[in-house]
Amino acid sequence: MALAAQEYGLGTCILGEVAAFPEDVKRIANIPESKRPVIAIAIGYPDWEHPYNSFRTDREPIEKLVTWRRIVGEREKQWRKLKGSNKNVE
Repeated sequence: MALAAQEYGLGTCILGEVAAFPEDVKRIANIPESKRPVIAIAIGYPDWEHPYNSFRTDREPIEKLVTWRRIVGEREKQWRKLKGSNKNVE
């Protein structure tokens, strides 16, 4: 839903905190007692000029936080085997 909204120029914010207050959310949103809210999506037109939308934080580079590992799949193993046995394969 969030991606579909973006296609229409809408902004979204996924809210997981509604699960912490299910009774309040059900009462305010008129949700039946038989249902349990677990997530909500705020949706609307972004105001790119608002100061909140220009706020940036200092972040660590992703390379400092993540170690990239490669998992070789079966197709790539077969390709390597074929390439190793046939020098004409590129």
